[in-house]
Amino acid sequence: MSLGIDSVIDFAASPAQPLVETIDHGDLLSPPYQARTWVHYQDPSGAFVAGVWEAGSCVEKFVAEHEEFCQILQGTVRLTDEQGEAKEFGPGSQFTIAAGFRGLWENLGTVRKAYVTWAAP
Repeated sequence: MSLGIDSVIDFAASPAQPLVETIDHGDLLSPPYQARTWVHYQDPSGAFVAGVWEAGSCVEKFVAEHEEFCQILQGTVRLTDEQGEAKEFGPGSQFTIAAGFRGLWENLGTVRKAYVTWAAP
C-alpha cells in the first residue's frame, strides 16, 4: 500500500486543537499546573504519537512509560535521575528519554516541546 502526500503532517498547518488539562497528582512536587497538548499524528495502534506539548513551571517525579524524542522549542527543562545526576535542555536541544527512566522532570519556566513517543507492543 502506498500513501499520498496527505499522509504527511505539517504541524504548522495542522488543524489539531489543544487538549488542556490541569496536572495535579501524587507525584507532583510543585503546585498544580496547566498543560496543553496538540496531537498532530497518532498511528492506528496508538503506539506512535507526535505533537507539541506546553506547560508552565513544575517539578514532578517522572517515570518514562514509553520511548520519547523531544525538541525544546521554548524554555528550559531539567531532568534529574534517581542518583541525582542532572542535565538541562534549552531551546533547540534534542534528546531522547528511554522507557524506564526514573527521576524528576522540571520545567524552569514555561516550556514548549515537540515530541514523538513510541510504546513498544
